[in-house]
Amino acid sequence: MDANLENKLILVADDDEQFGAYVQALLDGWGCCVLRVGDGVEGLRLVEHAHPDLVLTDLSMPMADGLELIMAIRRIDSNLPIIAMSGAFEARTNSYLGASKKLGANADLAKPFTADQLRETMIGLLSAKPAIVGPG
Repeated sequence: MDANLENKLILVADDDEQFGAYVQALLDGWGCCVLRVGDGVEGLRLVEHAHPDLVLTDLSMPMADGLELIMAIRRIDSNLPIIAMSGAFEARTNSYLGASKKLGANADLAKPFTADQLRETMIGLLSAKPAIVGPG
């Protein structure tokens, strides 16, 4: 268990069943509550109805990819922490991950990443104070 992550509701959007199971096992071990989906359409539905504390999204998924999911989330919630994930073996990974941050992801991780990389990224985002937007 990890006191910083315990009881946090985490949405994992990834169509790779094996990788999703790996991430879920890590999150379960840290005491997180996990929602898993295989596409961006279902991911957005859960963001709207379950209100997760953080979203982990793969960029390459059917129906609606991770970039579409990130843009849709940002239209409804500017403060929800989003981590984009993409396979390092893909030729377009660097540009895809770069695009994810331009479209609203707070962080990105190239697969495969270590448990420590994921944990540190999540803790950093969940402990950050949201920016206050308004007249200054």
